[in-house]
Parts: sequence; C-alpha cells; structure tokens
Amino acid sequence: MPLYSPETAAELGYLRCSSGGTFFGIPLSSVRSVERPDRIEWNPQSGGPDGWLPAENAMRSQRVPVYGVSGLLNLSAAAQSFGAVVNVSDGPSSWAIGFDHVERFAAQAHADQLRPLPEWISAEARTIFRGVLAVEDSLMLCLDLAGMAPAGSQGDRTTPRPFSPGPTAQIHNLPAGASTTSNGQAQIIRFSVPGVSEHCALSARQVIEFVTSAPTVQVPWSKPELPGIVLWRNQALAILELGHALSGGVDLPASSRLLIVQAGGGKGIVALRVGKLLPSLQNAAAFRPSQKQLRVDGKLLRGVFEGPEGTVLIPDIPAILENIAAPAQ
Repeated sequence: MPLYSPETAAELGYLRCSSGGTFFGIPLSSVRSVERPDRIEWNPQSGGPDGWLPAENAMRSQRVPVYGVSGLLNLSAAAQSFGAVVNVSDGPSSWAIGFDHVERFAAQAHADQLRPLPEWISAEARTIFRGVLAVEDSLMLCLDLAGMAPAGSQGDRTTPRPFSPGPTAQIHNLPAGASTTSNGQAQIIRFSVPGVSEHCALSARQVIEFVTSAPTVQVPWSKPELPGIVLWRNQALAILELGHALSGGVDLPASSRLLIVQAGGGKGIVALRVGKLLPSLQNAAAFRPSQKQLRVDGKLLRGVFEGPEGTVLIPDIPAILENIAAPAQ
C-alpha cells in the first residue's frame, strides 16, 4: 500500500501506529509502504533484525530488515508478532518497523501543534521523538527516524539508580513565599503521594492547578522518576513520580491525579503524580520541627514538620529534578 503526502512548513502528516497501548506517529514523507506481516521472513537467530521483507524491486535487490518497535525503543524484548509493518526510508537506506496496529488514515496537524518534549525528559527520548501531538483523546509520540538506530539500543536505560536513604531533614520555618489567608497565616497545600506513607505539602503560591484527568503518555527511555508527559493547557509537561523520587519505590499504586506546580529555581512547570488532595494547612503556630527518622533522602526535602494531622514532608522540587538529571553513580 504505497503512501505519499508532502509535508510543508505549515502542515504535518503522520501515519498513526500503536504498540502496547502507546501511539506513535511516522512522518508520511518517510513512509514507503505498509506491509502485511505474513510477508516477513523471520530471523531464527538471536540478535539482529526480527526478520526481513522481500527485496522491493530490481533496483533495490537487498531484503528490507524488520525491527519491532518495542525492541527499537527498549520497551520490551522484541516479539515476532506484528499486526502490520511500515516500510520506511531514512535517506538512502530502507528498513521496516513492526507495530501492533497501523491506522488506515493519516493524522494531519499544523506544525505549531507539535509540542517538543519537556527538557526533563531523557536526552535519548528527545533524540528519538520530534515531539508530541494530541490526536482525538490521546497523545501521539512523533518519531524522528534519523535518531532511531535500526540495530536497536544496547543496555538497559530504564534501570533506576540504587536507593540509599539519606539524613532526615528538619524544618524551622514555613516555605518561603507561602500564600497567606486574610488573617496573615500561611497557607500550604497538603496531599498524599503514592508510595510515601507521610503526607506532602507545598506553598499554595507554587501550586497552579489540580488535574484529575488529562491526556498522558509514557515516554520510552525515560527514567522511572520522570516516566512520561501530560498535555496541560496546550503545554507538554514532564510527569514527576514524586513517590519514586522520594522513596525509591518501583511498584507504585496507580493514580491519574496530577498537581501542576511551579518547580521553582528556574525549572519551569512540572506535573506531580499525587494521590488525594487534603485540607490545606493554615495554622503556622501548630507546626514544629520533626525528629522522626524517615526513609527519605533529606537532600530532597526542604524540611519535615509535625502538625495536628501528623508528619508532613515538604519536597524540594528543584533539588529532586537535579538529582534525577545527575549521572548515575
């Protein structure tokens, strides 16, 4: 099924494909054809491509190597089972990508609708993807074929760094810039975090919005603390798994609730994965420094205090983002 559609500076065309519940977009200008999987000659050996498509014509006498998108993007071990195969060209070379499903109709969008990946998403992902597009009720990661290595990547880029608890932090003052009520008392937004037994809190001035449902997508090759992005008010924001960053937990309870916050320290806006939004704290006189020993690295907290509702952690969002971005030791 040959396909062709020119891309102009104002309009982009993408072939919408899916695998494992994630939508991917391939530039139509790079698509040579969509092939049936029964045309694949499977590779019986480990390593290399999953198989080959027959040579396209007499001018292109070599077989076309086929790679599963899951193997290329390090999502999982490449499986020899595809619903459709997209034959693509990257300059003079030709190779093919196997997906679970390929839609019959292309997704069209203006160039200004393509949102770049946030800076806190891994450099590998920002090399592989041009950006993200909202298509219907989901997000589509748009592939940059020039950044994809057909031979696949080596190593496990998703292995988290070992977690080692640091010293417990203490707090003697409320967060700088906390909003105040009409009687001058500081107002702090309190919330639960999946994987963290204590409640967390941030200044009300730092919190922009509480979102219970928004289009999100997991980004391959992202670190577990920053696993994906959310489209919020036409901006692509990194999702910060605060529970993973603070506790090192891997199997966190699922939650679709996000707290959109100003990260502070010139780090822009991020979306925190949270549990429930709890009543705000307004009585500063009731706060006292905590001596409780916690399984949380104190360098990632602005402080810990005890109040009428128990122990509350105040995460240091800029420090957490810098810690995630730091090279693994």
